[in-house]
Amino acid sequence: MLAETTLNQITPELRHRQGRVEAAVFGKRALEPLAAIEDATERKHEEKRVLSHYFDLPVDRIIMLDQVHGFDCVRVGAVDLPSRPLLYAKADATMTTEKDVLLVIRTADCLPVFFHTEGTSEDVLIGALHAGWRGLTRGIVSHVTSMAYHTIDRATRMKLDMTEPLHIFPGPYIPGSAYEVGPEVACHFPLTHPQQGGKSLLDLYNNARWLFGESLKGKNVQYEDPFGVVADNEGLRDRFFSHRRGDTGRNLNVIRITEAAHG
Repeated sequence: MLAETTLNQITPELRHRQGRVEAAVFGKRALEPLAAIEDATERKHEEKRVLSHYFDLPVDRIIMLDQVHGFDCVRVGAVDLPSRPLLYAKADATMTTEKDVLLVIRTADCLPVFFHTEGTSEDVLIGALHAGWRGLTRGIVSHVTSMAYHTIDRATRMKLDMTEPLHIFPGPYIPGSAYEVGPEVACHFPLTHPQQGGKSLLDLYNNARWLFGESLKGKNVQYEDPFGVVADNEGLRDRFFSHRRGDTGRNLNVIRITEAAHG
């Protein structure tokens, strides 16, 4: 268990705020103190302690999934809190309209995608999804966007103050220039770069964005890059865990709705 003095020194590598929406990514520097923890369950519990301490939230308001490279999404409502029944639910996406509930996606090459409605409105929807190539081919984007717009449309019918556009942006993931896949994977994606020997380079976010575009035709959507991932993914790479490079740690990609807007 990490000492209080160690917890006090842990801060995220990347942070973004828009109104009452706060997103962050904890990577190698932040989570280096957890490197010695070999047991996966123990590490997850300690990761929740880190997040609880940094965001000053009870542990039972931190939603962490058992990610299985599928398409299921957990919608967290007031009746689900405290989150003990949801501890490590088998899913790869999560969303909520509840304040001060921290949604967590763990990655180490796969693509985390954040989304939220207008953060300056009274009612806000936030979410995050884990998108590896398997999840993308299994329909996680269409499933999550369908659930998100069901919530947005319901809020409109109830005359709640939930405002579009739907903001969508990526967290750090393996650069397309470093992600080589075989033809059995490449054949599922519209945007690939063939290489010698039958291999192809695959950029997960470019393909995820294409899928979002297909699923959200006619919707008010705004694609953003607040973390600079699209602009300089190569430059960010060394700051974050990569399974392909032998790292055992996981980046923590988190988002929440705060009680008050940030200036």
